[in-house]
Amino acid sequence: MVTDATIIRSEKAGDHWRMEYTGKQGKLNLYYLQYYFLKDGTYWILTFTTTPEEKAKHLIAGEAILDTFSLR
Repeated sequence: MVTDATIIRSEKAGDHWRMEYTGKQGKLNLYYLQYYFLKDGTYWILTFTTTPEEKAKHLIAGEAILDTFSLR
């Protein structure tokens, strides 16, 4: 469960919704990037997670991976 969540950005991005936020899982401070897709009443949620300190190092690769998903 994520506690102390803070939304950084939440916006429509083409065929999906994109949300960035930070929060805690236990003692870990984490950064989350999620893509939400909805089709025919079913949601798909993709999540990239890292520490805030490692975000700059991994964000480009994380976004590239999430961007490969598409609904037909």
